[in-house]
Amino acid sequence: MKKVLIIGMTSGVGGVETFITNIVDKIDRTKFQIDILLFQEPNKKYEKLLTKANKIVRVHAINKKPVRYFIDIMRLYLKEDYDVIHLNECSSKLFVYCWPILFSNNSKLIVHSHNSNDGSIKLHKILAKIQNIVANKMVACSNEAAVWMFGEATATSGKVQFIKNGIDLNVYKFEKNMRNMYREKYNLEGKTVLGSVARFERQKNHRRIIDIFEKYHEKNKNSVLVLLGEGSKKSEIEKYVSKKSLKQNVLFLGNRVDVVNWLSTFDVLLMPSLYEGLPFIALEAQACSLPVITSKEISNEVNITTLVDSIPLENSNDVWVKKIDNVLLNEDVRLDLRNKIKNDFKKKGYSLGDTVNVIEEEYENLSNKK
Repeated sequence: MKKVLIIGMTSGVGGVETFITNIVDKIDRTKFQIDILLFQEPNKKYEKLLTKANKIVRVHAINKKPVRYFIDIMRLYLKEDYDVIHLNECSSKLFVYCWPILFSNNSKLIVHSHNSNDGSIKLHKILAKIQNIVANKMVACSNEAAVWMFGEATATSGKVQFIKNGIDLNVYKFEKNMRNMYREKYNLEGKTVLGSVARFERQKNHRRIIDIFEKYHEKNKNSVLVLLGEGSKKSEIEKYVSKKSLKQNVLFLGNRVDVVNWLSTFDVLLMPSLYEGLPFIALEAQACSLPVITSKEISNEVNITTLVDSIPLENSNDVWVKKIDNVLLNEDVRLDLRNKIKNDFKKKGYSLGDTVNVIEEEYENLSNKK
């Protein structure tokens, strides 16, 4: 049995965490032992899936207790002999949790890029040079994510493998009954519901979401904005909503374990992100027959179906508002789209089964290269 350590779980709710827990949930347990390294407490959304890991390895975070972190890391890599270390990251900063691999001839390192920026450019560039030298395999979810982590020359050289963020199509699909139940529960019946599922961080551009909604609400008073997620800028956005006198029309619902149900409840998903890799939520939304409006900063690789429209960030809010009206679908149309959407995902290799098969193959191949 091959022994694998997966790094990248944080306390957040995002694409990396979803990717990791999908692998833990679906991978062949007769072939692979999967350990998960944690330096933060994971979100409750992922607690159940993480129990499927063979072992949870806890270490102190380097920014909280650096001395304890160093001791934890040294003990871990002296004690355990992993066949593969799968480093999932938005920035090379996470290499600090597997640097002892520099002194190991046995463990093989997969560096897997999931984003196209994260704001910490100087530190990222320094650590990326080191980790990319020792990486046995370079992987990315999109071309933008590959360029960010490995550089343009490497990203276009054929050295980077692109692994698609597959979706469980048995879970992510439009459910009319769930939509009706949630709309009744949250007093959303008959309303146009705009949604966002994102961490409250600069990357996700929540101020722009509020500005777009403000403009939309001026012409459609029977509209509501639902914001799912947590983050360092949440209180700032709450104040911004109050300042614009939109408090009665914007719901802050925090991190949720029922995101899939909200994707059936929403009418449109707004994603005016400043940068992204290949965001899971845009794929999950499409699988639920939900129209998605993104910024042009998001790779067009996310266009699995015809439900995605992209708008340049420099365009006015009026352009976004007009697009919202143009993409709205009724319940029956969304229901009718389910089979076509399922076929689109499978045709383009974005089903979860395909993704897990590729990961298993890479673990096996690397493990055998001693």
